[in-house]
Amino acid sequence: MSAVIKNVILRVFRNPKYLIFSALFPIFLVLILGNLLSNANDSVSFEQKTVYYMQNNPSSQIMTDFNAVKDNIDKSDIKFDFKKVSNKEESLKNVDTNGDIFLELNKDSIKIYVNKNNEKYYTYLDAIFKSVDKSIETGKEIFKISPEKATSILKSNENINVKVLPKERAPSGFDYYSVAEITMMCLYIMLFPISGYFEDKKNKTRERMKIAGISNKKYFLGSILGYCILSFLITAPGFIFTKFVLHANWGTQPLLYYVAIQLLAFMIIILGMIIIYIFDDMDKIIGVIQGIIFPMLSFLGGAYISIPYGKNTLGIFGYITYISPIRWINQGIFLSIYNGENSFLIKTMIGFLIAIAIFLVILLQITRKDEARI
Repeated sequence: MSAVIKNVILRVFRNPKYLIFSALFPIFLVLILGNLLSNANDSVSFEQKTVYYMQNNPSSQIMTDFNAVKDNIDKSDIKFDFKKVSNKEESLKNVDTNGDIFLELNKDSIKIYVNKNNEKYYTYLDAIFKSVDKSIETGKEIFKISPEKATSILKSNENINVKVLPKERAPSGFDYYSVAEITMMCLYIMLFPISGYFEDKKNKTRERMKIAGISNKKYFLGSILGYCILSFLITAPGFIFTKFVLHANWGTQPLLYYVAIQLLAFMIIILGMIIIYIFDDMDKIIGVIQGIIFPMLSFLGGAYISIPYGKNTLGIFGYITYISPIRWINQGIFLSIYNGENSFLIKTMIGFLIAIAIFLVILLQITRKDEARI
């Protein structure tokens, strides 16, 4: 099997153009997209706003949640003054004409009202409510001064212990894309085993290995290990560059995140082996996955644009995004870095390990049956 591993690595190094491109392309994307996003964020200006709120028989739970946010808001860079009011109609009118922000504390919900020109304030307040110690499923909707359209936008089942994220610790464009582009590149690592398999087939390398007594099992297992070694060479430059040159925020557990990235690459490599063995048509495989599947999964995973996390934040589309494994690992890493929560990332890594085991069983089973027929 060592001969197979050596064959994989030497074949790539004999023509290293795509290897170098794959290693440097994420860095290029981070520099371009990260700079664009950072500039976009820097162009948004905030003024200190007064948030008016009215109590409409709120439950003790709602008051606890609201007070937790109100009492911690002074830790943020953008200041809000909270003032209690008693007239809802007048407050809604002020939202429309004066650009005020109005909260209605009901028995089991907090309704947020802003006009269409103040969506950035809603976004910021929404981010604050998301920055909590415990992951809480919340339902949110922005209100544009239409009381009849108002619905419950924030529901909580437990006390909120707020951690307001200071501006200097908020993810910048470089922070975001440093993670998103490296995880995206794991998808394209699949192209290495696909091209390698068909190159071996074309050059009769596979037949010579069979004559030398290398079974299908050893060939595929050795190839998988070889491509896993290459995945380190592909992802390491981007990881090192973004962490030590761009000083992107990789949190306090960067090695954990890098291991998670390698598990994703490992899973993708094995899946690629299954695909090429089943379909055995290089042009069709590359055309479909590179032209349709990879761009779709990358987009849903947030590799091109930043997609808010939480299924409820985007309606049906929020659930669709979780089709992409990129979405899972990105969410797990960001929750760990910025919320200090490792549970989602650990569950994602366990899911990858289970998928790896299942894919290995499938691969070994189909190759064993094929060898038995021969």
